[in-house]
Amino acid sequence: TIAIERPQPRPPAALRPQRLSVTRVERLRRDPYAIFAEYILKLTPLPPIGAEAGAREIGVAIHEALAVFVARHPRGALPSGARDVLRDFAREKLDGFMADPAFVSFQWPRIEAGLDHAFSFEQERRALDCEVHVETRGEIALALADGTTFRLTAIADRIEVDREGQAYVFDYKTGAPPSKKQVKAGWSPQLTLEAAMIEAGAFEKIGPRPVSGAAYIGLRKGGETHWLEWKDTRFADVVAAHRAQLEELLSQFSSESTPYASRPHPAFMSDVGDYDHLARVKEWMRGGGEAA
Repeated sequence: TIAIERPQPRPPAALRPQRLSVTRVERLRRDPYAIFAEYILKLTPLPPIGAEAGAREIGVAIHEALAVFVARHPRGALPSGARDVLRDFAREKLDGFMADPAFVSFQWPRIEAGLDHAFSFEQERRALDCEVHVETRGEIALALADGTTFRLTAIADRIEVDREGQAYVFDYKTGAPPSKKQVKAGWSPQLTLEAAMIEAGAFEKIGPRPVSGAAYIGLRKGGETHWLEWKDTRFADVVAAHRAQLEELLSQFSSESTPYASRPHPAFMSDVGDYDHLARVKEWMRGGGEAA
């Protein structure tokens, strides 16, 4: 039997990406090979043959409905009937699903429960008289150790600015949000990196300002808001640490000696990756290639 080793490609520096989104940074940490396949080999995964639209499409539709709703009412008290308006926006975005009796009977009630939580959250935040920005694009240039510049981008689901000029950043989650432990350890740094970008003035409409907090707005199982708070660590310290860790990580990957290894930390990979088949993950893990 021929042993299959873990893929560890080392492409030339000129081919390595010099621009990534905050969501791709998590992938770079957990599965660098996926970044290699997507950005260097330029491979895009296709949906399985015969696959129907599912969780991802539903999640996108709900995000769009929430963005439209908040954009219509960016500040101040919500008008009467606003809860029904939000539901109508969601129905409109999910129009292709609403003709399916099974979807209407089983999934739509759960979606409605999540929307109710989002609406209650909206009412609570409106009482603080915050300025709300949705689907906001930002970009920041990071100086790496070798003198090159890397561009970090983001589309923030929701950024609020209160009357004191403090910012808050939020992400809507139709799936399970990462644990606070995962976030603090740097395995899920989306919101902390978006906070670092806000502090650096990456979002033109908002400008540079301090960030007081961040949370995932969960929309599953009736909804729950998950604030990123830790007993022993300030949010600002986690943000600063994650920015420093990112600059170090990107500096490492700017060097041709750093491989885009497949799943270098298997314990922190709980899902099936888009490029696992290409990386022959099952083969090298079964054959002991994880030690390669």
